[in-house]
Amino acid sequence: KKTHSLKYQVVVKISDGSIVSIFGPYPGCVHDVTMFKDWLKEYSLVEIELILADKGYVGSPVCFTPIKKPKGGSLTSEEKDFNVLHS
Repeated sequence: KKTHSLKYQVVVKISDGSIVSIFGPYPGCVHDVTMFKDWLKEYSLVEIELILADKGYVGSPVCFTPIKKPKGGSLTSEEKDFNVLHS
């Protein structure tokens, strides 16, 4: 089936849940990291701000993402604990 979609990126403060920005739309085929890089061009982060993101943002240097299981390996108990706290 061929479907068309639009994606938006929503940035929310962890401290109070307020929306910082809604960025988009992008075609559904655009990767999350591409959207994030475009967002960074328009919005600057304060040095102490952290970004928690899902696995779609793995590889972005300013995002904390869940730890992926290595190919053919497993996560340590500390890595599993981190992923639980992250989610």
